Amino acid sequence: MDRWNKTLIEVADLKGMHANGRIEVELIDKIVNDIFRKLRKPSRIPLPQLIGTENSSKFVTSWLKDASSHTTNLLTILGLGGMGKTSLAKYVYALHFHKFNTSSFIENITGRCDEKFNGILDVQKQFYDDILKQSSVQVHDVSTYTSMIENAVAHKRVFLVLDDIGSLDQIDALLGSKGFHPRTKIMIRTKNAWLTKSCALFKKNIKPKYVEHNLEGLSMIGSKKMLCYHAFMCNHPKGTENVLGLTLDMRMLVKEKLHGSLELKTDALSKMDRLMLLQLNYVQIIGSYKNFPEEIKMVVYAWVPFELYTIGLTNGEFGCS
Repeated sequence: MDRWNKTLIEVADLKGMHANGRIEVELIDKIVNDIFRKLRKPSRIPLPQLIGTENSSKFVTSWLKDASSHTTNLLTILGLGGMGKTSLAKYVYALHFHKFNTSSFIENITGRCDEKFNGILDVQKQFYDDILKQSSVQVHDVSTYTSMIENAVAHKRVFLVLDDIGSLDQIDALLGSKGFHPRTKIMIRTKNAWLTKSCALFKKNIKPKYVEHNLEGLSMIGSKKMLCYHAFMCNHPKGTENVLGLTLDMRMLVKEKLHGSLELKTDALSKMDRLMLLQLNYVQIIGSYKNFPEEIKMVVYAWVPFELYTIGLTNGEFGCS
């Protein structure tokens, strides 16, 4: 163990890091990620499974390959939460980041900014370190970091992905106002397109070339593939006879204020002979409970906010609590 700690400290010293007092797992992960970044290799995380977004992937890839513009290129990816915008960005980034002088994928920006005071500084540091391909000393002033980023990107063709931009302050702190090297590609995932179009880069005399892309919902075929992939870990399940538990969650419709619901016909469960637990969130049941499998023991049913019903099976009859 002493030899292991000594070796870890030696590696950290070579990189200019401080190993004392740090969790070993975190330090090792940091070192490995830096190695991948310097070798310009993709993340160790496998590519996300893209289902039903093939057209969007082709659109973004075409946008990346387009070299007709001699200014900065901005693409905003729009769409409802949970539709796969981040997965699409990760997929395209992993395939194309090595074609640029330098690159950076910054995930969950709003979440990271909200979880701690001045969280934007950590986000800026990641971007700056990715551009320089080395770790830097933490700066404690947002405007100073912005100036450092502006200088770092001025002479490099960059591929940048900003995932989950939630405010104008965030985007201006990261992109600044001086502009990027020509043919730089910046992909922004946000719910509000006006944030991108209102950033400081658009106040320059030479404005970026701007494009928006709306990620559409899945088709019926795509929806079935998605369900099969996550529920049965295959594209085309042979049957549902061995399913023991099932959850259908449509709360995202309520979160996005679409006031929609999914209707579930009880006869759709009739062939799930081993089903014992069923959880339904904002799903309307249509049909007779007699169609439920005989083995089912409990149904957890949430319909409207703050109303939760637990339906238990007693002597062949369902009861709510």
